[in-house]
Parts: sequence; C-alpha cells; structure tokens
Amino acid sequence: MSLAQTDLQDFSSEKNRSGKKDEESLSYDKDEVPRTKLQKEYLLDCEARLSSRTVENYKASLNEFQNFLCDKTIEEASKLDVRKFLNELKKNGRARSTISLRLSDIRSFLDYARECHDVETPTLRRINVGNYPKSKWEGSGRDPLTRGEVRKLIETPETLRNTLIIAFLYYLGLRAGGLVRLKLEDLKRKDRLVDVVEKGDKPRTVPYPNRLDRPINRWLREERKGYASSERSSYFFPSKHGDRLSTNSVYDIVHNIAVEAGVQEAVGEKGNGDKIYKVKPHVLRHSFATHALEDGVPLKHIEQIMGHEDVKTTMGYTGKSGVFDTYRENFKGV
Repeated sequence: MSLAQTDLQDFSSEKNRSGKKDEESLSYDKDEVPRTKLQKEYLLDCEARLSSRTVENYKASLNEFQNFLCDKTIEEASKLDVRKFLNELKKNGRARSTISLRLSDIRSFLDYARECHDVETPTLRRINVGNYPKSKWEGSGRDPLTRGEVRKLIETPETLRNTLIIAFLYYLGLRAGGLVRLKLEDLKRKDRLVDVVEKGDKPRTVPYPNRLDRPINRWLREERKGYASSERSSYFFPSKHGDRLSTNSVYDIVHNIAVEAGVQEAVGEKGNGDKIYKVKPHVLRHSFATHALEDGVPLKHIEQIMGHEDVKTTMGYTGKSGVFDTYRENFKGV
C-alpha cells in the first residue's frame, strides 16, 4: 500500500522510544587534544561560536594530526609536517574529502595561533587538495533511491514518529540537522509550510504535501503526547529529556529502518575500514531533488526549497508563491 493510498494514517501508534541526548560540552582526555594551553583556548573559542558536532570534528582533526607529530605540538608544526600528514592520510586510503577537512581544520587552528596569539605558523595557502586524486570508492552511496525504495522506507517503521522522520527528510528535502531543529512553532499547518534553519543557520520556508496532514495532526494530537517530555519540549520530535534528537539518532533510525526494509547495503569502504552505506538521511534529500525534477518541478524552485541558493535572491527572481505552487502541482513523490 502506497503513501498516497494510506496518507500514513494506518501506521501503528508511536511507542516511547527515546532519542539520544545531544552532545555535551567537550570532555578532554590526557592523551588527546588539547595538549597545550593554546589548543585548549582554541577549542573553547570554537565551543562559544560553533555547534558541538563541528567542534568535535575540529577536535578529531587536531587530535589525529597531533598524534602524527608525536612529541612536537601542532603550533610548532611546519608546512612540510602538514604535507607529510596529508600524504600519510592518502597512503592509508582516506577520502579526499577527509583530507580536505583535515587540512581546513589544521589551517583554522594555525591561523588562530598566528592572528590571536602572535605565534609564527605557516599559512598553508599553497597546499592544494586537488593534487590528491579521489579513491575509487569515493562518491559511492550518493545515488538517489528509487521511488519504490522510498515507499518501503516510509511503510516499514512501527512508529508514527519514525515514519514522519523518513517522510520529512524526503518530502521536505531536509538535512538531518534541519529535521532535529524543527520546533512546533515552525509548522504553519494552515498553509502547509515549515520554517527551516539548517546549514550555516540560514532560514528558509519549505512546503509539504497534503498527504502529510493526517499523520502530522495525529502525531501532534495523540502520539507525541506519549513522550514524557512532550509538554515541556518545544521540539517537533522531542527526545526523552525534552531537548531535540541528535543527528546521530536520526542516522541510526534511518539506517535501522533501511535494514528492516531490505534496502540497505554497503556500497563501499573507507580507508579506516568503516563501511559506506547506501541509505542515509542525506540520500533521502537527494532522492527528493531527483524525483521532483523528474516530475517537472523547475530546477530553480528545487534549489530554493533545498536551500542551495541565497533565499532572498531566489525569491526576488521567481516569487515565493510560484515556487510552492510548482511543488504542489507537479511533485508526485511516492
């Protein structure tokens, strides 16, 4: 039975399954970064400005580089040290995207040391990640799903919450980070619109189809109230603590549903041995874009819905009502 036939109303009631609590402030191990006062100050500065996930990524990059340097500290590293480190990553089969991330994070720290503490550090401006060719497996796991596969993902969950998580990622083209940040006040049910804040804290408004009306209403009227934290939480998908779900929780939910639906598979392996899986939250976003384009939604409208361009510029060119109309008139989904 398809989503269009059921309007999602026949999926079973939500059970009290808790999400993982959001990451706490950084905890430091004596064998990890920060090993110096400057490194600690840098990470604390990052904590004050950036998300916990971004700070953890910075910490991972610096920690890996620090371990490579052994007794030398990162602030004492030369440009040659950085080149040797990146070469070692490539030798070990790491993705070019990972190499690029490590370089960017190291450069950010060295820039901070130089500009804020007058430490003499290399600029790294002339190190070009493009000189590191992609591994054969890179890019795997980004192909869109078929409509049949998306339908299976929507119909498989035992809980309405998980069904809506899949439906929101697909029909709204959301990133996992945008999904977990949704609040009750962000839904304009009368107009079938959702205010979204995602990457770079850039706000945008996206439409959703009328087939989501009944499951959304049921979730808010009945199933969501089954969560002990629902009354004190402002989040559309609350965790058991009343805060928002973590993005890791969303990744786990999508992965487990894909396994249960029989559509999950490993499509590659990273240099560190971790598997690359076909189905993950971002692939649902890619699938939305592909299917919407196939259904005749103009590319410029899809780009606005997905937040790929400056919202004000796009709205000034197309007109917001036109964007939403083409979505509703053309996008068939599954």
